[in-house]
Amino acid sequence: MIFELAEYLKNRGGWGRAKRAAIAAWYEKMNADGRLPYQVVKYRQRNGWTHRDLLRLSHPKGLDQNVVNFVLDKPLEGPVDPIIAGFKTIQSQTDLKYVLNNLQSWPELPWEAIPTQFLKEPQVWKALFYNGQLKGQALLRNITRLARIGAFDDMTFVADVARMLTDEGLIELTRLHPVNYLNAAVIYEEGQTDREQTRHVQLGGGMMFHVPRKPIDWRINGVVRDALLDGFYLAFKNVVPANKRTLIGVDVSSSMGGPALGLDLSCAQVAAVVAMLLARTEPMHMIMGFSRRFVDLGISAKDTFQSAFNKVSDVGWGGTGC
Repeated sequence: MIFELAEYLKNRGGWGRAKRAAIAAWYEKMNADGRLPYQVVKYRQRNGWTHRDLLRLSHPKGLDQNVVNFVLDKPLEGPVDPIIAGFKTIQSQTDLKYVLNNLQSWPELPWEAIPTQFLKEPQVWKALFYNGQLKGQALLRNITRLARIGAFDDMTFVADVARMLTDEGLIELTRLHPVNYLNAAVIYEEGQTDREQTRHVQLGGGMMFHVPRKPIDWRINGVVRDALLDGFYLAFKNVVPANKRTLIGVDVSSSMGGPALGLDLSCAQVAAVVAMLLARTEPMHMIMGFSRRFVDLGISAKDTFQSAFNKVSDVGWGGTGC
């Protein structure tokens, strides 16, 4: 998120004192909380930014000098935080046995610290999982990777993954949203969207998107599939209602067949989830759909995702007339 903030600030007209101070304050707080070593190891770069870029830009005060040296690729001196020491050690390994030993010695190491050549090994991912480094969003994002490398051939591991995916306390702690689960479930069953092949097709009186999916190269495990769907419904419980009189107008025009930004879902699928969310959390709500006309979609708190999606999909699909 700090890299997203940096990109946003850059696009808002240069770097003044207040903007640099905002970046510096994040580093100083992470350092004070003892979380900075983990942050600089796990998130070494995002969105075209690195921690080196931000340290040189913001000049935060009072940081652990070895964390700064690590970021700036300078020699480390004296006591080194365990996660940085573990990262340095594991990055030099060329043998799987020693990588697994390192994960035992430094269980706090995230998967981003593992040398790339070992990320095809099921044993590595199982070790990360049991170390507590593969949960929440990280687990959802790596479901297909685990399937592809054959990690789900282990029935005990499958049961443990399913248990974590449906752990209500963990869902609340990691702030997983129903859309996170739905995106993972759709990719797992249907594959990722092939955006290069997306095109417009004629449908009735209008045009809509046709979004093909890349073929899957893994075997679908029914226990994992069901856990993803169960987690999807459990995640609704963590949404805090506004308790306001709320009307939502769902776009049901043909453009909603297009892919949602940053997700492997269509805009219509995301709209159906948001409508479900409103129906299940807000006591006073109306859910309408609009394309050429404004109609009641009939979505209620008892709708499943499939029934809500059908109600979004069965009307409109023409032009948009707000």
